[in-house]
Amino acid sequence: MKNIDSQLTDAISPAYAKWFAQFPEIETLPTKDWRPVHVIAYWIKLYKNHYGVDYTFKFNHTAPSKSFELLQIKKIANMLSSDPVILRGYIDWFFENIIVAKKKRITSIALIADANEVNRYKKLLMNPNQSIDRSTPLPQNYMSIVKSFNTNINNYGELAFIRESEEYRGLMDALVGAGMDLKILDKVK
Repeated sequence: MKNIDSQLTDAISPAYAKWFAQFPEIETLPTKDWRPVHVIAYWIKLYKNHYGVDYTFKFNHTAPSKSFELLQIKKIANMLSSDPVILRGYIDWFFENIIVAKKKRITSIALIADANEVNRYKKLLMNPNQSIDRSTPLPQNYMSIVKSFNTNINNYGELAFIRESEEYRGLMDALVGAGMDLKILDKVK
């Protein structure tokens, strides 16, 4: 028989248990293949890493497919894009520019679905005519991959320089797996 403590910490329903079991897949599944559950898992991971505590789910419905958190991700997808690479980029930008830079303490995923923030992101980062030069820093999600390869690459210029090097093939493959389109390196001035 389970003790009381483990009974209280079990998932709220078998559906949630199955849903939570998919969270670790973000570590091995390429970003381009993520489903909404993986986008939420990524949010949860960043939240835990930044605040040092687990995100508290609302559990407003017994089915995770109708959860508050999934609704917020779907709202962002409707305003921005359903492409998981773009959604991940937005979440990274949001953490870096809203939570970390402004030292915000948030307790809900709802803030990232704010239309004003989504529009600000679209204006700043999704402009197709945006010029990227050699000194443009790499986004945070790519920097974490670069650091995992123990390299000292910080901007698009350095990345463009090593792009064809066989020594860095693993790094470039990992960046592509995370959603980087290497064609962007052709635009580096």
